[in-house]
Amino acid sequence: MLRAVLPLLCLHLVGARLMKAISYGPVPLKAAGRIPQDDWMVEAAKPMWGPRGRDDLHVMKQLGANTVRLYGNNPNQSHEGFLDEAHRQELKVVAGMSDFRYIQMDPGRCIETDYDCFNQSRDSYALNLKTGFLTEYQEYHPALAYFILINEPDLKMPSTSTTVAGGPEQMARAVVSAFDGLLEAEKMANITGDLINITATFSYAVCIVCEELSYLPALGQMATLVDAMMNPESYGYEPRNNVTEAFWSRWTHSFNTNNPARDLKAQFFDRYPEHFPSTPVFVAEYHSVILQYLTPVVTLQEDLAEVIDMANTSDLFLGISFFQYQVAYWKGGTEMDFGIFGLGNFLIAEMPYYGHTYDIWCLEPQVSHNTPGSTMPQVLTEAYDGPGLEYEYLCQPSPNVVPLSQDGFAAIAAQGAGRLGVFARRVVEHLGGMVVSTTELEAFAAQYVTDSGRTFAEMVSAIAQKPPWTSFSAQAACVSDRAADAGQVGAAIAWLCGHTPGFSCDVPDDCSQDAFSTGDWLFSRWYLRNGHDPLQDCSFGGAAIFASPDTPAGRAAAACAVVVPRRLEVMV
Repeated sequence: MLRAVLPLLCLHLVGARLMKAISYGPVPLKAAGRIPQDDWMVEAAKPMWGPRGRDDLHVMKQLGANTVRLYGNNPNQSHEGFLDEAHRQELKVVAGMSDFRYIQMDPGRCIETDYDCFNQSRDSYALNLKTGFLTEYQEYHPALAYFILINEPDLKMPSTSTTVAGGPEQMARAVVSAFDGLLEAEKMANITGDLINITATFSYAVCIVCEELSYLPALGQMATLVDAMMNPESYGYEPRNNVTEAFWSRWTHSFNTNNPARDLKAQFFDRYPEHFPSTPVFVAEYHSVILQYLTPVVTLQEDLAEVIDMANTSDLFLGISFFQYQVAYWKGGTEMDFGIFGLGNFLIAEMPYYGHTYDIWCLEPQVSHNTPGSTMPQVLTEAYDGPGLEYEYLCQPSPNVVPLSQDGFAAIAAQGAGRLGVFARRVVEHLGGMVVSTTELEAFAAQYVTDSGRTFAEMVSAIAQKPPWTSFSAQAACVSDRAADAGQVGAAIAWLCGHTPGFSCDVPDDCSQDAFSTGDWLFSRWYLRNGHDPLQDCSFGGAAIFASPDTPAGRAAAACAVVVPRRLEVMV
């Protein structure tokens, strides 16, 4: 059935930078167990990835990552907040389609429709496009770089894809039809602008029943898929869209492996350019835990340097996603060997998530067992050339999280001027201002560390005098704090509407699309009538902020908020 791969048509690399990704599946459990969902891009998971929580996306940035690879995906939920925060951290996102519609949905799952996944993929991706993947201009969100149609289809579509005759054809039909469904969803959405690249991430299994490259890991599956993309009818599928043309312009190969770099070179990358000269490839899970058993022993530091050098010297190898961000306590056994971080005992936040509430614990660096004297974050930071983390503060109160009060001030003042500067910036922004000189902000904060004997009230009073390193707007408004999570904002709205006699909670349709816009309307109008002090009257338990229109929160709220005449009467 296999035909010769077409000659080089175009080299569709996405950007010029090396992919330095981290695989992100931070299940918030410290022991074996199950969770109702595994979508960490949703607003409900913000206590883990957001700045008012554990700030995982910023941690990845400090490690040197420029990309984050995701797994679960509930298309009914918005992913806009996650994408916005990733973009703010200058991280690209590799999202993926959940297995639900392939193997779990009942009825109608793809394994029961003869591996024709067109409808399942179309319907799922159409929802993704409506819940954050697209901007208001029907363009892809700038943080999105790749979309994984399915993770390891060769192990599940069917499970015998690599070992039983007929399996490779079923697997290829599933992927081609899912790709066709995605293209149909894009067409229905009338997408404009640049399109993202698409992939299916294979395992590193050897496909012994594939007709071509049946003796090399992953390559046989890729060769079968390419042939199916060129000749879908031969695989029992009649596409609605031109999948062949879309494949040549948008497809990227990918695979998962726990083999070391020395294996990948001989088994995969020495052969890949010959067979796939126009299609780039990346490793969607990379981390070998057997390095200490090799002869001679290879450290993780050496192995990462080797694989990154391979990517830097290749025209096709885009890079890796290091597996994985957090120890998988919930899986147990050898799966717990892969985490960059474990979970400590300092409680960061509580996370209501699909009917359950989970404790979000601080991060503890894991030891790199075969790189003496180093932790996993240190090894990855060196490999990814990151600025590094302040490890001593991972399990201490965060200046982005503590309340803007004397207690919060005291906790951060004890941590030094740098951390107190972050806290002081929050105060400025909560009073309706912006910091225009970071250097002067840090000098200001240094005057208020614990040894100074100064108080939070004195800090606020000094900021209220509008020092030259700040800029205050006359158009500030009490609006939803975009650093808070939607559940927190929703709870504040419920409290406001349930405890304020005579206050109207009628919200126009244009401002009731989500909790944030609803909060913009209600918080701003309540403050206009009752507010005097931004710190005390525009907080609502951390859900609101008195924001300048020049800040992200102010800009986002512009359509629904009402500004107040400028008055800065601060009481502490």
